[in-house]
Amino acid sequence: MRRGIRTTLERIAGVHICGEADTGLETIRRVRLDHPDLVILDLKLAGDDGIAVLRQLRAEFPGINVLIVSLYMHENLVKQAIDLGVRGYVLKADSGDALVRAVAHIRSGLTFFSEELNVNIKNASATRSVGTAGPAFCWPLTVREVEVLRLLSQGNQNKQVAAALGISKRTVDVHRSHLMRKLNASSFSDLIKYALRNNIID
Repeated sequence: MRRGIRTTLERIAGVHICGEADTGLETIRRVRLDHPDLVILDLKLAGDDGIAVLRQLRAEFPGINVLIVSLYMHENLVKQAIDLGVRGYVLKADSGDALVRAVAHIRSGLTFFSEELNVNIKNASATRSVGTAGPAFCWPLTVREVEVLRLLSQGNQNKQVAAALGISKRTVDVHRSHLMRKLNASSFSDLIKYALRNNIID
């Protein structure tokens, strides 16, 4: 499986594979040495719990991008991974094209989840409102949307957010509109509640 993933990634322009690992400890060690932009992680490693490895990665390298490639699609497992900030989750049963698209999305600052996972998580969260949503439902937001949400929730005006992120005020307006729609928020206070529940702000 790992050889197949490597072969697929080597065909993507601009992608350089800096290392591989068999175990969780080796994964952490390689990341410390190589400082990759993206870690592709299985949740089943030799003698290790992939979630525990993911938790340590996020603790040591909070800004690192992690893409899960796994056999497992149990809802609780997927939610744990999402809670820990993974940027994507691809099933091993998916085609190589899904992996290529996932990498492309993450390199562009977006997220990517297998269609089957998207359907399952959306169905599970369909009846929940933004006021009751927990960290597991942070997955629809892009990195930029999280940045905008954090700054807005801290009391910044749209103009101030635009200056802080180096984007136009109109772009902030668009992101704010997307946040309201994605999170089913009826007011700005709903966005703040969501940011608090998902540890986006203290």
